[in-house]
Amino acid sequence: MTRIAEVCDRLRANGGLPALLDAAYAAFELLLSATEEHEDPATGMFAQFVFAATQAANGRDAILFAPSLPIRPLFPADTTASGQESGTDVQDMVALSMVLCDALTQTADAVRGRDDRAACLHAARSAAAIHRLLTGDRSVTGRATFGDFLNLTRRDLDPANQPDGTAAGDNLEEVIRALARLVAVMRRYTRDLTAALPEIAPQAQPVFSPRAEACIRSDEALAAAARFLALRGPVLPQTVTAPPSPLTRRLERAAASLRMGRDLLHTHYSADYTSRWRPRSEWAHAITSEVVTGALLAELARFARQAADQCSAWLCHRQAKWQETGGSG
Repeated sequence: MTRIAEVCDRLRANGGLPALLDAAYAAFELLLSATEEHEDPATGMFAQFVFAATQAANGRDAILFAPSLPIRPLFPADTTASGQESGTDVQDMVALSMVLCDALTQTADAVRGRDDRAACLHAARSAAAIHRLLTGDRSVTGRATFGDFLNLTRRDLDPANQPDGTAAGDNLEEVIRALARLVAVMRRYTRDLTAALPEIAPQAQPVFSPRAEACIRSDEALAAAARFLALRGPVLPQTVTAPPSPLTRRLERAAASLRMGRDLLHTHYSADYTSRWRPRSEWAHAITSEVVTGALLAELARFARQAADQCSAWLCHRQAKWQETGGSG
């Protein structure tokens, strides 16, 4: 087994947070060595490899700030591989960066510790930047944009991109949990959009602009959806851990993409001593403009409809399958 394959297997394994962070650190070290080996000024990708090496170092350093990272490497090979030539080709590096990004994104979605989650998010962005640089999907700046995360969400929620259709093998509880995560992230967007609106007394009946009215109604609808998804019994622990189903993975990836997009938007603001958000870049005022917020609400509405349609179709298919088997399936 090659070094790349071994690290990829560790990233895919469900060994807990410390093991994942240990594998992510080893992956970034491997990517750093591999990209530096390919830094040849005579080639046309010299700049891409230089920037990719920088992103690999950034991702590795982000993992170092995770409190759950083991003090010593869990695999002795990680210490002996440092400083050696990796012999890794570009396709292996692309594959590793994709597996690394997916693993860190899913971990950030599930982890509870704030510092661990922040480390996983920052490292996932570095892994995504490496993938873009090496595949030529973006210019050599390698900076993620909010549109990148919206495109990822569109890809995962667009019914035309789902070859598995309405596969009925998905576990109901895991679909509910994944949908609840997506609803929670979307509501954070609507709460951001309504944060600047004035406080309304219960007896007051103010007249809002159409955009403000849409923000308020969207937030109320998502809050109601979150309550409905929470109204279920406790989930019994499973003795056998099955891989996530296609629908669950799509919903979780969409939630993770929207979450990272929101984190990126928040980098254009900073909180002052009164906990009020203040602009910190020239893009801050554009982000909160009528045109941009209106477009964002339209995107959220489309995502909500697509997620609802897919889950409804899956549930109908599941119910029909159950009836065909006489309630035994």
